[in-house]
Amino acid sequence: MSRWLFFGVLAALMASCETSPSGPTIAPRLDMYLKTADGRQVRYDVASNGRLRFAGGQDIPFGIWSWTGSVTAAQGAALRRIVSQPHWASPIESGDDQGDNAWEITLRDGAGHHFFEVTGDSPGIDAAWVILTEAGSGRLQEDLDRLPRPDIEKLVERRRREQAEDTQ
Repeated sequence: MSRWLFFGVLAALMASCETSPSGPTIAPRLDMYLKTADGRQVRYDVASNGRLRFAGGQDIPFGIWSWTGSVTAAQGAALRRIVSQPHWASPIESGDDQGDNAWEITLRDGAGHHFFEVTGDSPGIDAAWVILTEAGSGRLQEDLDRLPRPDIEKLVERRRREQAEDTQ
């Protein structure tokens, strides 16, 4: 009997490890999905331990995350401040709905599970999105690293030619 109890406790522990991120809590659990009028789709998911996942375009409906990184403790704290504000996900009232962004946002915090569908602009949503896109810019670093580095001698030579052409 004790062996079965041991395996039961072990299975429960393993299941809890799989469903909740480990590590210190540095950010709210936040999932933001943006759909634009021109068809662009972008999704960020932040775990409480700061793990940040990114998906874009056709990957989103299939639940494929194309990049995983993290938010810093400062970015996590800033997100927490934003989402703790009343009506942080409330849209700005405007008379024109053409071209507006559509958001699906899920927030899990001490008060429970909150789901928002928002169309249009919202200062709180925009502020959170800036933090997520800044943290997610790391997904582009590998591509940026492959680009040729500027050669200072070539830049100086080109500038001299341009100046010489301007004086003629």
